[in-house]
Amino acid sequence: MFKIIGAMAEFARSLIVERVNAGMRNARFKGMRIGGPPAHT
Repeated sequence: MFKIIGAMAEFARSLIVERVNAGMRNARFKGMRIGGPPAHT
């Protein structure tokens, strides 16, 4: 039972990662800034 739940969770995580990466790619393509302001050290 735990293996099935683990496999489903892993699949859901991979879908989320794929969606986030596609959104970041799309934002970069549109010229949006990603992240916070540059850090000054």
